[in-house]
Amino acid sequence: MRKRNLKHCYLLLLAIGWFAFVSVQAGSLEPPPGPVSPTRPPDTCYDDTGNHFVDCGDGTIKDTATGLYWLKDADCFSETWANANIKAAELAHGQCGLTDGSLPGDWRLPTLGCSSGMSCVLSGATGEFASIFAPSCPPPSILNTAGTGCWSEGNPFSGVQSDFYWSASNFTSNPIRAWTVTLDPGAGPSVGGNDKTADVFVWPLRGGPGGGDGDVPPPCNCCASGNGVGCNCPPCEAVVCAADPFCCKSSWDSTCDGEAATMCTCCTDGCV
Repeated sequence: MRKRNLKHCYLLLLAIGWFAFVSVQAGSLEPPPGPVSPTRPPDTCYDDTGNHFVDCGDGTIKDTATGLYWLKDADCFSETWANANIKAAELAHGQCGLTDGSLPGDWRLPTLGCSSGMSCVLSGATGEFASIFAPSCPPPSILNTAGTGCWSEGNPFSGVQSDFYWSASNFTSNPIRAWTVTLDPGAGPSVGGNDKTADVFVWPLRGGPGGGDGDVPPPCNCCASGNGVGCNCPPCEAVVCAADPFCCKSSWDSTCDGEAATMCTCCTDGCV
């Protein structure tokens, strides 16, 4: 009788252990909370108005359609194309009115192009920059906070210039040029190529707190023969070509690959 009771206790303990094991395994199916980046804190930039843009109160404007964050101050600096990419990548909290906690490496230039592959009016523009254009509005032809009308000072951006702005995108038919938008009322707002040595305004953006960058860029090819001339990560391309102009004027060869591997992080961390 005593042996029988011991046998029952043993079976009971096995059943309890199995139940605990199943419970733990079932619990492990719940997704763990995502990590919080020190440079991209949890997103608190929302409102209840349904506006296209939200002023986050920290020097950034959130585009609710793309999840991208634009620098509110569109008149913070102007540079040549290479320096524009470098300076945008160095942008951080405490500069250009930013109090968002961002660090160097969070910011970059927006992408831009034309659906025709040639110069175009704003209605034919593609890329991230095109998401804030208002082709039917008078220059500078930028959307207002609601996204249904025309920009005015502080609604939502400040300091928008009726002038040229750089993008991160190379003008593929001519590697000494890059895509720009001009918001000039004289010739009319349009998108086209500009010589990379020109001094042009810079309007950076960054991804959201979750790391989303809207249109995800392709893997960095700066350590793998690039685009023939240049490579597809503008900040890295700018750094390498400033040191070795051959890479952007003649050919992105194995020497340029090695320089990118030494001077950039995009080959391992991605182009951000």
